[in-house]
Amino acid sequence: MEIREILDSKNNLILFLKSKGFEEEVSYTDMEYKEVVFLKLSKRKLLTVCEAFNEEKIKEIKNHFLIDRGLTHVAIFLKEKIVFFRNYGERRYFIYSKRTAENISKINKLKKIGENFDIIFQTKDISRTFYEHFKLKRDLLVRSITNKIDPIKKYLITQKIFDRIFFIYFLCHKKIIKFSDGNQISGKVFFDILVESNDFTENLKKTFNLFNTPHKQNILTVGNYKIRIPYLNGGLFREIDEEKRLQISLKKKDWLKIFEFLNSYYWIIESEVEELTEEIEEEEAKILTPEILGHVYERSVVEWELKGFEKEVEDVTKGESERKKKGVYYTPEEITDYISKKTIYPFLLNKLGGDFKDISDFLKKASDSQIIRALKIISEIKVLDPACGSGAFLLKAGEVLFYLKTALLNKLGNRPNYYEIKHEIITENLYGVDILDGAIEIAKLRLWLWLVSSYKEEKEIQALPNIEYNLVVGNSLIGWLNDSLTQISLINPMTPEIKGIFKGLIANSINEKQELKKAKELLEKINLDGYIKSYYILYTIYKRAHGERAIHLKEILQTIRAAIYKSINQALLNHFNKKINPNHNPKNLPISISDFENLNPLHWRIDFGHIIKKGGFDIIIGNPPYGSNFSEIESKILKIKFPFHTSRIKNSAMFFIYRGKQLLNDESYFSYIVPKSLCYSLGWNLTADFINSNLIRLIDVGKAFEDVKLEQVIFVIDLNKKSNKYISGLYYNNKIKEVSKIGKSVLKDYQVLLAGLFEEELSIILFIMNKFKKRWGDYLTLKRGLNWQKLAKKLKGTTPIFRGKQLNKYCLKEPTDFIDLKKFDFNEYNYQLNPKILNQLAIAHVMNPYPHFYLQSVYDPEGLLVYETISCTFTKNTKLDLKFVLIINNSKLFAWLLYKFIYSNAIRSTRYDEIYVRRVPVPELLKVEQHIFIKLANVLIFLNQYFYDKFVSKSQINKKIEEKISFFDELANCLVYELYLKEKLKTDLTSLIENKFEYIELDNWLKLRYNDNLSLAELKKKEEIEERNLNIIDKVFTNFKSSKEISYEMRKIKDSREVMIIEGRINSS
Repeated sequence: MEIREILDSKNNLILFLKSKGFEEEVSYTDMEYKEVVFLKLSKRKLLTVCEAFNEEKIKEIKNHFLIDRGLTHVAIFLKEKIVFFRNYGERRYFIYSKRTAENISKINKLKKIGENFDIIFQTKDISRTFYEHFKLKRDLLVRSITNKIDPIKKYLITQKIFDRIFFIYFLCHKKIIKFSDGNQISGKVFFDILVESNDFTENLKKTFNLFNTPHKQNILTVGNYKIRIPYLNGGLFREIDEEKRLQISLKKKDWLKIFEFLNSYYWIIESEVEELTEEIEEEEAKILTPEILGHVYERSVVEWELKGFEKEVEDVTKGESERKKKGVYYTPEEITDYISKKTIYPFLLNKLGGDFKDISDFLKKASDSQIIRALKIISEIKVLDPACGSGAFLLKAGEVLFYLKTALLNKLGNRPNYYEIKHEIITENLYGVDILDGAIEIAKLRLWLWLVSSYKEEKEIQALPNIEYNLVVGNSLIGWLNDSLTQISLINPMTPEIKGIFKGLIANSINEKQELKKAKELLEKINLDGYIKSYYILYTIYKRAHGERAIHLKEILQTIRAAIYKSINQALLNHFNKKINPNHNPKNLPISISDFENLNPLHWRIDFGHIIKKGGFDIIIGNPPYGSNFSEIESKILKIKFPFHTSRIKNSAMFFIYRGKQLLNDESYFSYIVPKSLCYSLGWNLTADFINSNLIRLIDVGKAFEDVKLEQVIFVIDLNKKSNKYISGLYYNNKIKEVSKIGKSVLKDYQVLLAGLFEEELSIILFIMNKFKKRWGDYLTLKRGLNWQKLAKKLKGTTPIFRGKQLNKYCLKEPTDFIDLKKFDFNEYNYQLNPKILNQLAIAHVMNPYPHFYLQSVYDPEGLLVYETISCTFTKNTKLDLKFVLIINNSKLFAWLLYKFIYSNAIRSTRYDEIYVRRVPVPELLKVEQHIFIKLANVLIFLNQYFYDKFVSKSQINKKIEEKISFFDELANCLVYELYLKEKLKTDLTSLIENKFEYIELDNWLKLRYNDNLSLAELKKKEEIEERNLNIIDKVFTNFKSSKEISYEMRKIKDSREVMIIEGRINSS
């Protein structure tokens, strides 16, 4: 069937999808839409295929299956047009129509749909393009503010102006803003009217003020145009003091350029995608949705974090903002989705008593009483992201809660009001903190956009909720939580002005009169708990307040908060100063009050006192900041707050993990995405121990973020449960797959949290762990080379010193650097003068033909000098021959154990250092018959070095020697496999060849080879040794290659499932 034929009928579409391997799921039915067909996309994903007979029906069908029924995909056929939807991802729709029937990109996507159904939704990331251009417009506006105010305030005002403008574009799309006669107005037309007016800035201010004026019929008059502006409140359009006299020097031509850029995009809420015209449909790269705008904002927030907000503002105000790529990123939705569902779903099921195996089982089997109970639990869930940035995790948590609520209400036969459900989730379930004011503003905007997306045109839009006390600016790590404070000198916030405001509020209140009186009474008594209770009562009222009432309530809240903060700041600072220096001089404090307040501490017992008093949050999720850019003062405070963290490594993500666990109640779930160093770095071991007992999931997400080199893992903790194992998984091909269960004792025994291992990989590692109790470090010691790079010369005649890049497997390239040892202290380098094995310090990670470490070890009997880019291995016992060690060191199995086991699949920042390599399990090396390995090492060292000296260094080839090197290297790998896995392989290759291997003369040849001043006699001797060695090797090679027994044993080893898994020749999944 030709792709375009699917536009002929729904049946053709179904036949096409079945031809791509999607089977019909006949057991699934729907009573409202009996003609639909369900196709199975995967174990947990169903596609609904149905037909609509008018445009209005598309939205109804989509909402029914994706929201009410909770399915993942729907395909709707309508008159030579097919709209595919899904309920996750950045782009959630795909349209194929008669107009785009010949579009090559769409045809190619549909052709590949059998490989990955979601390929049709993939589109170019336009967030980067939009962001880079938007930055220029934003920065221009910052510099055009002529008021003498702080540059940071200029920047934040500018950001808020654009937030409002973006919001207005989406409001126009949702038909919330209209002409006074009821006709629709697009965002482009709206702003064209404003820009073409005589005073754009003034009309923009009027527009913002009307959004904040509580009247049902706010009319904006611009020339002959009359536009109806709804009252929205929520703080987004509320004028701050600096805006009242705001002066902007931009000319009309500048505004025209700004809106020429913004108008070049289509601002569309994806829930309305069925209304897309076919012209817009063809311009996918110009469609902006709230989801894409969210990614734009994430880029902005991460850039602030990476560069420093103050530095970014400074550069912008000076006109020095950079346009180059900064490696900024946004969180893939698969990750926010996984973290949210793996915390919210099990939390709910545990609260219900654990009678259901998963959320699907609950939705199928739950009784009405269980559903009612579940709805109550959901309404009370408290979800926190303590470093929320632009709100990606909070938004996803909101979506998960929304799905649960709507699904449960539908089960009860209730028709859910989507807007009301989202409103309740935003105000009652979601909480966030961030150090950046701009990030919190963005997070609020994203939640408001999510709410507005469910507005129905036939209803009057409600005011936006006040959520500035759900999403708070502050330093999550520094403030008051469980610190024992004494001598708190409380400041009474009940000023005459506040008393007057209370009087007016109580007099004009109907429903909240008693609550307001209670709050007032609590404030009149000088009691910290009373203040915190009063603060919560007032905030609860404030969330849904608007107009003058909201302004007055906010004034009281700000006064209370400022009074309590002033008292707590001083008390907490006293506590810290006593810890730093119990005998400090009061006139010379270790930390001053101004320095402390500049850290912007967030006092959890104040801002979230009602939650902390009940035990803490139910769920904490997020992607905390990484790095160690702490000020000296912060470092001192963190040492006091987290005294158990004694590691010299101080990464902010570690402290967010500690803080997170402190903020949770005893029945909670906790999940972050953090640096992969958590799994293997000794500096992170304390943190790994901290989470290990409650760990239930650990997912290797690799380099999940665009342009970011750092690798990450997801951990999920259940504070209800202490188990012996956790689930391990992998993120690849934009999916998270759980692949194995791993015992927690591995961390204790080997200082590593294993992540991303398939069951068969794990089985091999466990076999080796249990069989061999000795470690590499029991026999060998490692030390880095010399930090002398800046002291070396390029002139020969002194002592050569080697770089890491001059190591090849079993051989050394010629040195390019030389050192005059007379200028150095002998004790500084004397350790180098011993026989050793050389390894490149930075472990090479190779992707082809499969991901693996590639080790290049070299035998050094001469005691050569090397730089610190080389790691040196020395034997602790003279009975252990370094040549035997070399064979193991260069083997694929040893590299695999380092990669999969010791470094837990990490590919970056991996070093061949003793603290890691010493952990590799090994047989009892002194009990192994070493001579066969020594003979083989002699051959490999000689062949590789001879081949390099005679051919490679001269850019020549010798196929015969290459063939021998390849064979003997494979033989060495087989011997090491047998050494470790003999019981599994059931082979005896070692005994088969041990008496058929002759020694070659290596050591004398190496001495001659490293001598740059050979006499003619010595040169002749070297050549004679080479000839004898080559003859012996030829003989051994021929005998081994022709031996059926040896070939059989080698093939048996190579074809074993264990070896094929290690070498990536079979998918262990």
